[in-house]
Amino acid sequence: VHTIPLEEIKQGCYRQDCIPSVDDPRFVAPELLTEVLAPESLGISLVYNGMQRFYPFPMLETHELVNDTVAGDPILVSYCPLCGTGVVFERTLDGVPVEFGVSGMLWQSNLLMYNRAKELADRNLWSQVLGQAVAGNRAGQKLNIIPSDIMRFADWRTQYPLGEVLMTGMPRDPYGGEYYKVAQRFEPDFENTEELQPDEYVYGIVVNGTAKAYPRRFLSEGKFQDMIQDVPVTISYEKGQVLFADGAGNQIMDIEGFWFSWKSAYPQTVVWEKQ
Repeated sequence: VHTIPLEEIKQGCYRQDCIPSVDDPRFVAPELLTEVLAPESLGISLVYNGMQRFYPFPMLETHELVNDTVAGDPILVSYCPLCGTGVVFERTLDGVPVEFGVSGMLWQSNLLMYNRAKELADRNLWSQVLGQAVAGNRAGQKLNIIPSDIMRFADWRTQYPLGEVLMTGMPRDPYGGEYYKVAQRFEPDFENTEELQPDEYVYGIVVNGTAKAYPRRFLSEGKFQDMIQDVPVTISYEKGQVLFADGAGNQIMDIEGFWFSWKSAYPQTVVWEKQ
């Protein structure tokens, strides 16, 4: 069973787990990494049940997935370098904790994960940008997203001085920073226009089946109002953290990453024009 055309799946590296996930993560105090991480280094900021953790992109470049446990709950931290997408999920299926690994395959240049299981028939491919299984017996099933933000290390340190930072060794970028250039090799369905730069950061949300992208550079401190399919949307931006909510105050989960990645996954997306 599959929900995407199988011919759109590309081989990124030669085998399952060719990029090793972090299954026993180690964390250190932020001041111990000031000589290792540049202040402008980006990473995933997670504030969860009183715990504050930072997963630097330079530590994730050669791992992409972290099977972590935070405040007793199993979570999955995912990062696709080619797409700039950093997303945190609950790593449970049917209420049972599971581990995820890197499949070695890509869809629209985006990371395809797989859930580890003894039986091959129980393993599925999961699209990170869609947050759902796209091939296997769970095709169409979604993972629950846990709110997180992509922040600069310096900003995160200032805001959460007592937090913890993932440490995987000395950073190494196998892509040399040429993420979109490398992503193009895997033929994403993206036509470069002057609308936005391919590697411009956007926040993507889906409301009642309508996808919309909010460019990061359009945001400034404060609150903004929008409307999607007659649903009022409030965008709150404070200290590098963005929160989307509907008219009833319910949080709308977002995916943050490069414009080309969001556009490839959601071809009919529209772009927010700040009033």
